[in-house]
Amino acid sequence: MLNASKLELYIGAHPEDNDGIGGQHYCHIKHLTANLFPDGFTMTRSEGYWNGGYEDTVVVTVVRQGGPILDELLMEQLGQVAKELEQQEVLVVETPVFTQVVSGIEEE
Repeated sequence: MLNASKLELYIGAHPEDNDGIGGQHYCHIKHLTANLFPDGFTMTRSEGYWNGGYEDTVVVTVVRQGGPILDELLMEQLGQVAKELEQQEVLVVETPVFTQVVSGIEEE
Protein backbone atom coordinates (compact mmCIF):
# COMPACT_ATOMS: atom_id res chain seq x y z
CA MET A 1 0.00 0.00 0.00
CA LEU A 2 1.36 3.42 -0.97
CA ASN A 3 1.60 5.64 2.09
CA ALA A 4 3.88 8.53 1.10
CA SER A 5 5.09 10.75 -1.72
CA LYS A 6 8.62 11.19 -3.02
CA LEU A 7 9.55 14.49 -4.63
CA GLU A 8 12.75 14.79 -6.65
CA LEU A 9 14.27 18.03 -7.93
CA TYR A 10 16.98 17.84 -10.59
CA ILE A 11 19.12 20.98 -10.51
CA GLY A 12 21.96 21.41 -12.99
CA ALA A 13 25.24 23.25 -12.67
CA HIS A 14 25.25 27.04 -12.78
CA PRO A 15 25.56 28.14 -16.44
CA GLU A 16 28.88 29.94 -15.76
CA ASP A 17 30.37 27.20 -13.56
CA ASN A 18 32.64 25.26 -15.93
CA ASP A 19 33.90 23.04 -13.11
CA GLY A 20 30.45 21.69 -12.21
CA ILE A 21 28.56 22.42 -9.05
CA GLY A 22 31.03 24.32 -6.91
CA GLY A 23 31.05 25.29 -3.27
CA GLN A 24 29.07 28.54 -3.45
CA HIS A 25 26.44 27.18 -5.85
CA TYR A 26 26.06 23.99 -3.79
CA CYS A 27 25.70 25.99 -0.55
CA HIS A 28 23.08 28.19 -2.23
CA ILE A 29 21.09 25.10 -3.27
CA LYS A 30 21.31 23.73 0.30
CA HIS A 31 20.10 27.02 1.79
CA LEU A 32 17.14 27.34 -0.60
CA THR A 33 16.19 23.68 -0.14
CA ALA A 34 16.34 23.90 3.67
CA ASN A 35 13.92 26.84 3.55
CA LEU A 36 11.47 24.89 1.38
CA PHE A 37 11.70 21.56 3.22
CA PRO A 38 12.61 22.22 6.88
CA ASP A 39 11.42 18.73 7.92
CA GLY A 40 14.18 17.05 5.93
CA PHE A 41 15.56 16.14 2.52
CA THR A 42 18.53 14.39 0.91
CA MET A 43 20.89 15.92 -1.64
CA THR A 44 22.85 13.72 -4.04
CA ARG A 45 25.54 14.94 -6.43
CA SER A 46 25.33 13.23 -9.79
CA GLU A 47 25.87 13.71 -13.51
CA GLY A 48 23.01 14.31 -15.90
CA TYR A 49 22.50 14.82 -19.61
CA TRP A 50 20.48 17.81 -20.74
CA ASN A 51 20.17 19.83 -23.91
CA GLY A 52 22.89 17.93 -25.77
CA GLY A 53 25.53 17.70 -23.09
CA TYR A 54 26.57 16.26 -19.76
CA GLU A 55 26.49 18.43 -16.64
CA ASP A 56 26.94 18.10 -12.91
CA THR A 57 23.57 17.82 -11.22
CA VAL A 58 22.20 17.87 -7.69
CA VAL A 59 19.16 15.68 -7.01
CA VAL A 60 17.12 16.80 -4.01
CA THR A 61 14.85 14.06 -2.64
CA VAL A 62 12.00 14.71 -0.23
CA VAL A 63 9.81 11.93 1.21
CA ARG A 64 6.69 12.85 3.11
CA GLN A 65 3.97 10.67 4.65
CA GLY A 66 0.43 11.15 3.40
CA GLY A 67 -0.74 12.64 0.14
CA PRO A 68 0.99 14.60 -2.59
CA ILE A 69 3.70 17.14 -1.78
CA LEU A 70 3.29 19.35 -4.83
CA ASP A 71 0.71 22.10 -4.82
CA GLU A 72 0.37 25.49 -6.51
CA LEU A 73 2.30 27.32 -3.80
CA LEU A 74 5.24 24.91 -3.89
CA MET A 75 5.38 25.06 -7.71
CA GLU A 76 5.50 28.85 -7.47
CA GLN A 77 8.28 28.64 -4.86
CA LEU A 78 10.23 26.18 -7.03
CA GLY A 79 9.94 28.64 -9.92
CA GLN A 80 11.51 31.30 -7.71
CA VAL A 81 14.29 28.87 -6.75
CA ALA A 82 14.99 28.18 -10.45
CA LYS A 83 15.23 31.93 -11.12
CA GLU A 84 17.47 32.53 -8.11
CA LEU A 85 19.78 29.71 -9.23
CA GLU A 86 19.71 31.09 -12.80
CA GLN A 87 18.36 27.80 -14.18
CA GLN A 88 16.42 27.60 -17.43
CA GLU A 89 14.58 24.63 -16.01
CA VAL A 90 14.46 22.46 -12.88
CA LEU A 91 12.96 19.01 -13.39
CA VAL A 92 10.38 18.16 -10.71
CA VAL A 93 9.19 14.55 -10.30
CA GLU A 94 6.65 13.36 -7.74
CA THR A 95 5.96 9.67 -7.20
CA PRO A 96 3.67 7.83 -4.75
CA VAL A 97 5.79 5.40 -2.70
CA PHE A 98 5.62 2.90 0.15
CA THR A 99 7.78 3.69 3.15
CA GLN A 100 8.58 1.84 6.33
CA VAL A 101 11.03 2.82 9.05
CA VAL A 102 13.38 0.11 10.31
CA SER A 103 14.49 0.61 13.92
CA GLY A 104 18.13 0.39 14.90
CA ILE A 105 19.66 1.43 18.18
CA GLU A 106 17.11 2.13 20.89
CA GLU A 107 17.28 5.46 22.70
CA GLU A 108 17.84 5.34 26.44
